[in-house]
Amino acid sequence: MTKPSGPARPSFGSGHLPEPRRQTPLSRLTLRDPLTRLYNRRYFEGRLRSAFAFAERHGTLLGLLLVDIDHFEQVNDTCGHAVGDVVLKLVAGSIQKIIRPEDVLVRYGDTEFVVIVCATSLRNLEILGSRMCRRVAALAPDLAENAVTVTVTVSVGAACMGPDVPCASAEALLGAADQALHQAKTTGRNRVSTTRLSEQRPPR
Repeated sequence: MTKPSGPARPSFGSGHLPEPRRQTPLSRLTLRDPLTRLYNRRYFEGRLRSAFAFAERHGTLLGLLLVDIDHFEQVNDTCGHAVGDVVLKLVAGSIQKIIRPEDVLVRYGDTEFVVIVCATSLRNLEILGSRMCRRVAALAPDLAENAVTVTVTVSVGAACMGPDVPCASAEALLGAADQALHQAKTTGRNRVSTTRLSEQRPPR
């Protein structure tokens, strides 16, 4: 007689992030941004910790792209907050269209989005960030249809950890992406910048 096996453990391919535990309908509502319908910051924090632990345990690549809409206050000041909401949804949709199904796009702040990307090198993150910049800059016809009379662009910061570039914590990875975003903002905007994590893990 075959001995019954225990519950099957989930298996994650190299290109997939581990899923958090099953969500109830109510919890799903609390984890979504009501405007863009993307996941919100609360969801991101738990998902990043889970993805970080998986990447560290299995020695896989994990990257973050932090995206911010440039001069968004001009949109609100010139066109009004209702049009600003349209811009946020259009930018979110344009990013969603160019990332992989397994990547996780989150509305992180008022004008910020973040993408969790697995199994991708820093160079490929940079390429993806450049595509985001071009895609948003090409939104002009869609924006014009919604009475947006100012140019909309994004700046992107990229950071990546992996077997050869360890990272002390999920927070440190996010901090590196934020540092890269700041560099993109201060060197002209509408561009992607990268930050290379230290090869040495800081002492605990």
